[in-house]
Amino acid sequence: MRTCRTTACLLTFILTLFCLVGSGFGATALSDSDETVTLSECGSYTASGITITGGLLLADSCTDTLTISDSVTITSGTSYVPGIYVPSGATLVINGTGTLTMTGGSYAAGISGGNYGSGGEVNISGSANVTATGGSAGAGIGGGRTAAGAAPSRLAGMQL
Repeated sequence: MRTCRTTACLLTFILTLFCLVGSGFGATALSDSDETVTLSECGSYTASGITITGGLLLADSCTDTLTISDSVTITSGTSYVPGIYVPSGATLVINGTGTLTMTGGSYAAGISGGNYGSGGEVNISGSANVTATGGSAGAGIGGGRTAAGAAPSRLAGMQL
């Protein structure tokens, strides 16, 4: 039996662990839903090949990470509610390799703020395609009707 005593074995172990963590290991997987999905805890989430038709709501003061793969569609379905609601003071980091499409309800953004509501911070990185469409009078990314919202603070390698 051969034992691993070399630096190469240790490096292989570290790279394997990095790949598991980077691919969403330990993250909560989101699933299809016809209702609003509320993330009540701060954390890391994954989405792959799902549709959420009631919107995705983040908790206040959280920094959440959403890793997407395959095709993910999130639609509000309700006036005044964004596709993904990121409250003021919260941060959403979107990364991954899939396609993310978000649509807000009337007077709401596709992602971030709702009606009269400024949204939180949105950081986008990775190689995914992201499409955010606001409802009537709402921004794609930012605030809802009459609200400034927060523009994405980092768009690294993403196609919008």
